[in-house]
Amino acid sequence: ACHHPSPRHTAPLLRASALALTEMLALQISHHASRAHSVLQATFRQHIIQLGLRLDVRQTPRDIFLESADELLAPLKAEGMALLGNDGPHLSRGLAPAPAALAALHAWLDARRPVADVLSLPSTPDELRALPGWPAELAGLLAAPVNPASPGLWLVFFRMEWPREIRWGGDPRETVTLRPDGTLAPRASFAAWSEIQRGHARPWTAAENDYAHQLALTLRNGQLIQERFRAETDYRRSEAHRAAILAALPDMLFVLDDHDTYLDIHLPIGGLPYLPASSLLGRTVAE
Repeated sequence: ACHHPSPRHTAPLLRASALALTEMLALQISHHASRAHSVLQATFRQHIIQLGLRLDVRQTPRDIFLESADELLAPLKAEGMALLGNDGPHLSRGLAPAPAALAALHAWLDARRPVADVLSLPSTPDELRALPGWPAELAGLLAAPVNPASPGLWLVFFRMEWPREIRWGGDPRETVTLRPDGTLAPRASFAAWSEIQRGHARPWTAAENDYAHQLALTLRNGQLIQERFRAETDYRRSEAHRAAILAALPDMLFVLDDHDTYLDIHLPIGGLPYLPASSLLGRTVAE
């Protein structure tokens, strides 16, 4: 750091002691980070389980968002969130862009498909920051597609800017000083110099990325359950309508396939005692 022309040798015992101290400190830091990650994952997992247990056949992803937005937002320590889709107005909660900016964000996200799990950005791109209605204090963006196979529905989280102070041993902008022989000379001053980094949010962790992905999958499961319920309801209504029409007909009706095989039979009320329907189903006209 001081550009001395010759190395400073240290004794083997001092080097071994420094190495042992460094390894012990690294293990403690790793243990602390691993424990914090496990606790965070357990918290996220509990939220996902509770949300999954409350899924109802009558709920769409929009219904789930409106009912549980605050609960979904809290574990991430994010300041805002939004649900962007094609089936109605974009929904938002907390600190989020204006509706016009959300529409532009929706198109921007769809243009970047396919996204495997999440799109995690600690700093908002300039093209989004320049949008009218985009809050100046927003910096971080975490977006998860609800259905990775097709565009349209996104779950998005927002974080505020997180100014960070970086302390340097001397002003890094100072010019390099060279001796007459061309070698580097020591710096004139190593007084602490601070730099404020702007335009970034707190980085999204791996656990937070996974939480957003699992939330999107849970919304997708709710969407599939609701779509299946709607399809089953439509089918039962159609079958009931068909049965009512057939019951009102006085004639015999036969449904045949291309090989003249009986697929369905409708007999008048009371049926025919000499011709039970079960004796014809699956057989051909020739038989």
